[in-house]
Amino acid sequence: MWNARERDTWRWWLGAWAARGCSTITCWAAPSAGFRRPEVSGPLRLAAPAKLNLYLELRGRRADGFHELVTVMTTLELADDVTLSLRARRGSVPAGQADISLTCRSEAPFRGELPERPERNLASLAAARLLAERGQLDALGVEIELVKRVPAGGGLGGGSSDAAAVLLGLARLLDGDASPERLTPLAATLGSDVPFFLYGGTCLCTGRGEQVQPINSHRSVAVLLMLPPFGVSTPAVYAALQAPPCMRSAAPDQLDALAASIADADASALSRLFRNDLSAAALRCEPRLANMLAQDGVMLSGSGSTMFSLGQQTPPAISASNIAPITYVRTFAGGAL
Repeated sequence: MWNARERDTWRWWLGAWAARGCSTITCWAAPSAGFRRPEVSGPLRLAAPAKLNLYLELRGRRADGFHELVTVMTTLELADDVTLSLRARRGSVPAGQADISLTCRSEAPFRGELPERPERNLASLAAARLLAERGQLDALGVEIELVKRVPAGGGLGGGSSDAAAVLLGLARLLDGDASPERLTPLAATLGSDVPFFLYGGTCLCTGRGEQVQPINSHRSVAVLLMLPPFGVSTPAVYAALQAPPCMRSAAPDQLDALAASIADADASALSRLFRNDLSAAALRCEPRLANMLAQDGVMLSGSGSTMFSLGQQTPPAISASNIAPITYVRTFAGGAL
């Protein structure tokens, strides 16, 4: 039997599939005693949603080079599509090397370069590592089809979300054990945001982002995304941080209070709670963002370059903007997608 968290995660993905209008769903039930992996199965189609950082506080640089942080992230209706199929491994692939086939196409509002080689894509790497972890690297091959809508380099987590979708879907196809708790250690090796996308909805994340606490919020908030025609490099933004804060831990009661505030907040309250300690560094990397971010209610997601406003569906009036053209996307965020 699945535990409550697994059932909730499964319901969340079903809702995401329905929201995207997906109709091709092939899955395997939770494994019973004597369960045996099928040699070929699929296709399994999943939504890989974008995210926003509603709150991002840096708490210092750790000995491993990562930054300790406290962040609240929420998934958006805007999503990539990920389709997975298992097949027999091809004999032409060298032993010990993952047999991953990746096809990728884009739809608006995607911008950026599509991956030319599977090994350079986080989704392919996720598949290879999960096959290895579950002892199937030399037995099975994986077909991955991506439909990219989430802009690259915008701080929306598109690549991390694709990787999480691959982990969830491929785990179900392999042996049915797709619990976020089991997948989180592997997800954390792929990127700090990947564990969050295993849960979705609205979550409080600590550590370097890999420690995930779901926030029980069913509020859906309208979001207006503002996408400049350029991205911002996350490593460059972290490198541009001036005088990183000294390491300090967040008190449990502070985290509980933040989670409670987010859970009950409407768009106006969320805007007042907003914090992003990467904003100044992002502006040093990309000064063209300054004019937009000076507007009332306009915020930066993560390291940028995507900006957003909550509860607002009309683009802000901006005079003499030094960014053109801006792409506006209306979507929704929150625990209820």
